[in-house]
Amino acid sequence: MKLGFTGSLKRLLKTQRKAVRLLDKTWGPARRTPSKPKRPTLQTTPAFGSNPGRLVMKSYVPTNLANKPALVVVLHGCRQTPESMDAASGFLKLAKDRGFILLYPEQTHSNNPQKCFNWFRPSEVARDRGELLSIKQMVEHAVKRHRADRARVYVVGPVRRWRNDRCVDRQLPGYVCRRRYCGRNACWRRS
Repeated sequence: MKLGFTGSLKRLLKTQRKAVRLLDKTWGPARRTPSKPKRPTLQTTPAFGSNPGRLVMKSYVPTNLANKPALVVVLHGCRQTPESMDAASGFLKLAKDRGFILLYPEQTHSNNPQKCFNWFRPSEVARDRGELLSIKQMVEHAVKRHRADRARVYVVGPVRRWRNDRCVDRQLPGYVCRRRYCGRNACWRRS
């Protein structure tokens, strides 16, 4: 017993090609929508240190990287991801235009179901421990790998307690951290 599936498929494809040619003659070739330029994406770095806080390191390095570029560490809020934070803030486009490095530490669901950073746990904000040590290791890795300027490390995001003097400045000695606190309606800078 012989099945005629192959022959039927060939006839169907031949008929389809004839129909496309006929339609092209009648109405012109099908217009293809131009493809949009690919949006830059954040890259995950799997190994950047011992990572005691079990965070994920995501970063963006533009192709037009300046000499001794600045490093901007963007902390996301609860129920956010680095991608949603970037979509809301537009830092990726700014980094691409200005030539600086972006670093997005990402909280995992296993650390906190709401994806909040655990700034309220003393073990996470103590010097050389927990999530802050993971962020410190991310910054050191990015500075070393991309030759970023230690005097131009900026920490931004909605999580004020992570960026206060107690946490970030004690954790990153030797760096000049400029913090930007973003409230509901205003942002101000403290040096």
